[in-house]
Amino acid sequence: VSKDTKPAEKKRQKSLYSPVSTRILRALLQEPKKTWSIKFLSSATQVSLGYTHRVVEKLLDEKIIQRNDNYLLELKDPQRLLNQWREEYSYRQNTIHPFYTFEKSKELFFKKLVNISTSKEIEYALTLHSGASFLAPYVRYTDIHLYIGSSLEALKETLDLRPVESGANLYLIEPYDRGVFQGVQTVNQLKIVSNI
Repeated sequence: VSKDTKPAEKKRQKSLYSPVSTRILRALLQEPKKTWSIKFLSSATQVSLGYTHRVVEKLLDEKIIQRNDNYLLELKDPQRLLNQWREEYSYRQNTIHPFYTFEKSKELFFKKLVNISTSKEIEYALTLHSGASFLAPYVRYTDIHLYIGSSLEALKETLDLRPVESGANLYLIEPYDRGVFQGVQTVNQLKIVSNI
């Protein structure tokens, strides 16, 4: 062993808002009163233990979370975390596919979506105004936006969608990270993204 060998530097988390890091943030914000161990937070978000530890260290450094008397993690400042994430987030990181659907009735379209997603095991979640309208029925919208797993071609074919450059009324969105499916809600058999 050489005397010149330096001990390995401890890896530091550069950003709290990278795609995988946001899975951890989403879990904390979805249950702001919950206390977490690093191991349980890692398991719940499907993020490696080492990566979760680095994100937790950064959150502790920034005093967004704290350890309680039992050494469990708790969210100290959810509003600041949400505001910072909002400042960093860009919807444009997703891959957005504009389509036109000939189905004029949203109710019929959603019924087809439920049937197709069930029979073909297609992962999706309504988002933006089309998702919000099921949680707050006074929201009005014209276009449908939905996150999709890896089922672009299946949905395009089975729902008879036409790709368009302009005049789209349906947007299939491939998320930059699968975290958007974390905490999905079911309303009237439709999958809706989490409120976070």
